[in-house]
Amino acid sequence: MQYRSTQNEERKSRQAALTLNAKNTALASTSHCNNCAASGVAFQVIFVSRHGSITINADNEATATSDSCANCSALAAAYQIIYAANQPGLSRYQVVR
Repeated sequence: MQYRSTQNEERKSRQAALTLNAKNTALASTSHCNNCAASGVAFQVIFVSRHGSITINADNEATATSDSCANCSALAAAYQIIYAANQPGLSRYQVVR
């Protein structure tokens, strides 16, 4: 009986330890120029199964800078989509590339 209890505790600790770290960053920068432009776009889509306990840490960041420029523009955009399903896993037929 002790062996079964230890197995269940190990399974629970493995499930509790599941963590998804998703980082998405878009950068755009102009420096010391005239009439220039910079753009940065980041697009991230993540499919994850919520079967069991999971922690999702999502970080989505867009940074646009313009330094010592004349008539310049900088644009950054970051888009992040996380789809968490209550299925054990997504099959290759459920994910369209």
